[in-house]
Amino acid sequence: MLLLWRSWFIQNQITHEGPKDSVEHSIHFLRSYGQQLSEIRQHSDAGDSKGKAVAGMRSANPSRNHLRWEKPQSGYVKLNVDTAFFEQSGLTGLGIVARNEKGEVILAAHRLMTGCSDAEEAELMACKEGLKLAFQWIDEPIVLETDCLSVCKAIKSKEDNIGQLMFSLQEVVELIDEHFEVVIQHCRRDQNRVAHFLVQSACKELSSKVWIRHIPEVVAPFVADDCNFVLS
Repeated sequence: MLLLWRSWFIQNQITHEGPKDSVEHSIHFLRSYGQQLSEIRQHSDAGDSKGKAVAGMRSANPSRNHLRWEKPQSGYVKLNVDTAFFEQSGLTGLGIVARNEKGEVILAAHRLMTGCSDAEEAELMACKEGLKLAFQWIDEPIVLETDCLSVCKAIKSKEDNIGQLMFSLQEVVELIDEHFEVVIQHCRRDQNRVAHFLVQSACKELSSKVWIRHIPEVVAPFVADDCNFVLS
């Protein structure tokens, strides 16, 4: 599967940019990513809980001892995004979920991408992809929520205060300016767990998927737990 994915990536790179990577580079890339993927699965099975990096995935069992997702105000849809960035391979996993004030899923997605230079750029990419998807399927105003505080501040101020990310930031800002009302919010990690586990799913499956008004099985327990809390 990894070999087929790498072959597809190289073909696209040659088509659009011309030949760049050597065979040796591809071998190194595949070995590195294979090792990282193995670590993801090991930590996920063990229920590790060490923070944002994918190599420290949290437990897949809903817990009562954490902050929960907060519903948006009436008439809004909340769009949560999350990412995992692998520095050695440059791969990025994205997780996206949009819910209304009742906790009902309007759309969800996970995606595996390349081309990001660091974790902040990956988070901006998730914001851009999430907004593009939301604007395609949602008519209501959007609350964009991320657990990356630096990215949240950068989008709000429209200034690149997190490094050489002006182009990525500009894309997100332009999307927001061109469409309906968008509110930017920061949340805690525990309040972003549905998007987080969609990231994990993308990295495990090496795939990209979109669900419209459907709850992905991998996050169904967390969606239900959040919804019960919202309605209680």
